[in-house]
Amino acid sequence: KTCTITGYIGDVSVTTLYIPGQINKKTVTAVAEGVFTKCPYLKNIVVSGDTELQGTNVFSTVTGVEIWGKTGGKANAFASARGLLFHPLDGPAKVSVKKSSGLKRATVTWDAVNGAVSYHLYRKQGKGQYSDAVNVTAASYANDGLKPGAKYTYRINPVFTAANGDSIEGIGSKETAITMNPAKLKKVRAKGIRGGIQVRWGRDKNVNGYQVYMKVHVKGFKTKFNRVKTIKKNKTTGYRCKMLVRGMKYSYKVRSFKKVSGKTIYGPYVTVTTKAK
Repeated sequence: KTCTITGYIGDVSVTTLYIPGQINKKTVTAVAEGVFTKCPYLKNIVVSGDTELQGTNVFSTVTGVEIWGKTGGKANAFASARGLLFHPLDGPAKVSVKKSSGLKRATVTWDAVNGAVSYHLYRKQGKGQYSDAVNVTAASYANDGLKPGAKYTYRINPVFTAANGDSIEGIGSKETAITMNPAKLKKVRAKGIRGGIQVRWGRDKNVNGYQVYMKVHVKGFKTKFNRVKTIKKNKTTGYRCKMLVRGMKYSYKVRSFKKVSGKTIYGPYVTVTTKAK
C-alpha cells in the first residue's frame, strides 16, 4: 500500500518538481537519499503528501533548494533540520457554497490564503472526476450554467509564485458539495387538533409549491408514506388532515418543489410526528 521514490529519470535541468502523494494508488512515504543529486538547477521541491525526504545528500550541492509542503508535516521538519527555506502549501481552511434561487448558479467563497497569488477551482458533478474549472485571483467565484437538481463538489487549491518565478500549486481544501435543488423547509411542525392534525411550515418564496406525505403508525405493522396533498402556491404554508383516529400517531413528510425549464426539482423532505386529538 506504500512506496518509496528511489530514482529520478526526468529532465535534469528542471527547476521545480512535485512529489506526488500517491503513485498507482500507493502512498508515497519517502524519497530516498541521492534521488535529485543530478539536478543542479532544482530550486523548488513541492511535497503534495506527508512524505519523508531521507538522508543528508538528497539534492545537488550546486544550488539551494526551497521546500514546499504541509505545515507541520515531514517536509516541514526536513527543511527546519537542514536550514532550508520552507513554504506552507495549505489550502483554504473554510470553503462555502451558496446556490441561487434559480438553481443554475453556485457562488463559492473561501478564506484567503497568505501569499497566494491566485486559486485553482476544481469541480466535479455527481460521482464524476474533478476538472479544472477556473483560475481566479479573488477568494470567490460565481459558477454559472449549472444543472438544476445536480450535485456539484468543489475543491480550492491556492497558487503561489516561487522566488525564481515558477508557479507552485498548493494543497487543496476539503471538499465542499451542494445540490442544486430547493432549500430544506424551515419551521416544519405538526399539532394535534380536534378530529385531526394541522401541519405547518415556513414559506419559501423561491419555490412553486409543496408536497405533503402522511403515514399512520400501527403497532406490529410496517406502514408507508403516501402523498395526501400537492399545494401549487408558495403562500400556502399549511395543511389540515381531518377525520383521523384520536390518539393515533401520524408522521408527515413535507418538501417544496420548483419548476425550472419544464423540469420539476424537489427539495429534501422534513419529517414531523404527532398524535391526533
